[in-house]
Amino acid sequence: NLIYGGRQLGKSALLKKVCADVDNGDNKRAIWMELKNDNIHSAARKISAELIRVGVLGEEALTEDWNSLTEYISIRLSGPVTPRLDCLILLLDEADDFLRDCENCNYMPVDALKKLQEKYPSRFNFVLAGLHDVARFSQKALVGNSPVPQLESINVEPFDTDAGMKLLTEPLGYLG
Repeated sequence: NLIYGGRQLGKSALLKKVCADVDNGDNKRAIWMELKNDNIHSAARKISAELIRVGVLGEEALTEDWNSLTEYISIRLSGPVTPRLDCLILLLDEADDFLRDCENCNYMPVDALKKLQEKYPSRFNFVLAGLHDVARFSQKALVGNSPVPQLESINVEPFDTDAGMKLLTEPLGYLG
């Protein structure tokens, strides 16, 4: 659920690749968007607006409330709406400001997304990607009585010299 690391290491490219590979425009949707400079309210509005724009949710779903947003998504995943939505992945990039604002409300938006993921384990997923605040969020989740929801994380790091050399020399070796 969390991808973090330094600048220019490929986090956004990774999310965009997942989006391109998963989204079929019909029953499997992967939505990539940046949450740069967004607080919890503007993020909910931006996400709901994008889900409306791509036809996942109806016009009535435009909201700044996370409980309402996750309820609309839950209804869409469980309801008889045609065409059937088998899978929805939210790929939320540049999420540092969003997570910083989440801290002010005991991470309620992240908790709402986590509960939705637990309710639909093979049909809904979300990823938060960013720099320092995403890493800090990940470390807070490991503390004993933390209000932070437990999420899996990946740290994207630069190649060490051996891995970089292997990445270059193996393909070039096949070329002679």
